[in-house]
Amino acid sequence: MIITAEIDKQLKMTSEQYNGISVDLNPKPIKYILKTSTQEPYVNEEPDQLINITNGIITSNNLPSLLREDESYEIIIIGNDKQVLSNKIFH
Repeated sequence: MIITAEIDKQLKMTSEQYNGISVDLNPKPIKYILKTSTQEPYVNEEPDQLINITNGIITSNNLPSLLREDESYEIIIIGNDKQVLSNKIFH
């Protein structure tokens, strides 16, 4: 999973709140889970920015071309208390 190292490196340079990434392959869709230290009341535009950066790296590595027509992947941002701050599904 070279892509996770690339995502991790880029997000560490972009965000002080970013803590790490994990990938959940089962059940589908594939989920890229980005862990942050952000707490719910303090959410700003950063989760959406992290999603956009992550998706940009995924698409620049042509990973969506490996998916079957009916498959998708999801990018999820979780906060300090493991609550979902933002998520988006891509096809």
